[in-house]
Amino acid sequence: MDIEERFPPEVTEILTKCGWFEGRKVGDENIEFWRNERLISDGVDMPRAAKAVLKEFGGLTIISDGRGVDCARLSMEFDPSSGDGGQFLKNYVDSAGVKEFYPLGAYGDGDGTFLIEPGGAVYADFQLDSPIGKNIDEALVKLLLGIR
Repeated sequence: MDIEERFPPEVTEILTKCGWFEGRKVGDENIEFWRNERLISDGVDMPRAAKAVLKEFGGLTIISDGRGVDCARLSMEFDPSSGDGGQFLKNYVDSAGVKEFYPLGAYGDGDGTFLIEPGGAVYADFQLDSPIGKNIDEALVKLLLGIR
């Protein structure tokens, strides 16, 4: 899939300014560090969907703020050790009887955590009943452009 099919030009521009480029790959040592950190501290193993997202976007802080199409735009930090995530969230989700989620990082000014479920859908911690996007590309477009 080529870049024009993945993201609208404005999203590509935002991502590029923050250090992303097509074909970007984070080193396996970084992925393993994040995986081990969550596994040891929270007993949560990294699903393949999270690994794929972090392999491409891990370590990036993507700045997008101001008025969006339907709501405020949100900045994001792709670091599973940022935001709440982890055991607190896992316990909350388990008690609600919802499937497991894995933290991808923080959104806004670190106000919350965005998460991924094993099937690849992306959620915000305040709205676990409905995904932001069916995959990371759709979620990025909605968060960075302020689309509900």
